[in-house]
Amino acid sequence: MKFRNLIFGKIARLGIPLIWFTLNPKDIGNIFVVRLAGEEILLDEPGIKSKLLQLTIKNPSLVAQFFHVVVTSFFTCFFKTLSREPGIFGTVGSHFGIVESTTRMMLHLHGFARLAGNFGAANLHQRLLSDPEFKDRILSYIRSIIRETVDLTLGQHFISETPGSSVFTIPDDMTPSEFQEALDFDSNNVAAQNQMHTHGKTCTKYQNTRQPRIRADPVPTICRFLFPKSLVPESMVTEEGYIRMERNHQYLNKYNPIIASAIRCNHDVSFTPSSPKVLSAIYYMTNYATK
Repeated sequence: MKFRNLIFGKIARLGIPLIWFTLNPKDIGNIFVVRLAGEEILLDEPGIKSKLLQLTIKNPSLVAQFFHVVVTSFFTCFFKTLSREPGIFGTVGSHFGIVESTTRMMLHLHGFARLAGNFGAANLHQRLLSDPEFKDRILSYIRSIIRETVDLTLGQHFISETPGSSVFTIPDDMTPSEFQEALDFDSNNVAAQNQMHTHGKTCTKYQNTRQPRIRADPVPTICRFLFPKSLVPESMVTEEGYIRMERNHQYLNKYNPIIASAIRCNHDVSFTPSSPKVLSAIYYMTNYATK
């Protein structure tokens, strides 16, 4: 409740944060955790995935240390809060993050980021409809930080990657256009592996389980993450002033290309004012992060 009230207080004073993010570093079975433990292991030896899993489970303190290193680097390199230097979302004026542990003792991070010059969401819909140049700039900005498209055929060969065994390399002589092309290719592959939603028990975690299911298959009748999502052929602003970004797969979780290629794990990024019910979305996100 303390953290919840703190977030609500900041919203009242500074306005609605524009970025919502979730970060789930892939610690279980990650070779970096094994190396922190001082273990020498070869990636091509038989049963490598099972061996990595056993080693990381035996070292929970090193898993926490790995998480700390990843999250600290995440804020330092990508947000650059208060440095007045632009990060991957622009110039971040402040951020708020909360670490949570799952029942399997896996750590993850939920949070908000408030950008410098944080504009109010109250009149966003009207401005999107009345100012074509502003609309194009907003769509271009969201397109640069959030992807809802993936080429699964291109990413198939990448799906069996051992956590921590691959990196995104940047040669010294790479041009900006070559970098963007390489980033798009690599982040697509990471998304194909880590960003695809599959229905499970957590989808109906807070639903009344006593009610009989209408369907006999394991797919929940109502997924609390709202999957499957509707496909959108191209990014647009609806007649009501709501933002709909291009989406080519019903079960793809939104991702940021730079986070995908750098940290190579499941994550979520949302531009909060794009929700038709932005205040309800902020309230839900706040309760979710501080539950």
